[in-house]
Amino acid sequence: FLNPQNPTRLVTGDLDNDGRDEVVLDFPGWGLWVWRNHTSWEPLHPFSARHMAAANLDGAAGEELIVDFEGYGLWTLVNNTTWTRINPFHVTTMTTADLDDNGKAELIASFPASGVWAFRNFQGWSEVHPFEAHRIEPLHIDGGTQIDLVFDFGPSWGLWTYRNNSVWAPVWPY
Repeated sequence: FLNPQNPTRLVTGDLDNDGRDEVVLDFPGWGLWVWRNHTSWEPLHPFSARHMAAANLDGAAGEELIVDFEGYGLWTLVNNTTWTRINPFHVTTMTTADLDDNGKAELIASFPASGVWAFRNFQGWSEVHPFEAHRIEPLHIDGGTQIDLVFDFGPSWGLWTYRNNSVWAPVWPY
């Protein structure tokens, strides 16, 4: 076993496009490690993560690993080889979902004091909501193919859904 301490973050995804998911763990003081080919642990990055996700952001084969590194902002591991910074700031929370049903996932991230933004097709960021969210979760609320989101904006604003990549509706409070 790599480290007797429990990992603080865990994410799975097919990072090397071999048809099998890898497991990425963040071990305190050891950084990110990946379980490759279901046989061995390999170091992936020496820094620890605040948040992690894996999704196909570019539509190409394999998934990208998205990591919020404390003090270094948001980075992606593209093609299982190259780390690329996509935003210099850290996030409150983040998730991934194919909001526009084009086969590519968007990264939906809430930034302190600047609201919720979507990173689309490696082309840049677009604002989703001006307020910071405490939690964002993907869901199928209407049974369609398009993924919707539910946002927790905290006690002042409550829960809201974001459907069809454009429609906001309150859940709580009414």
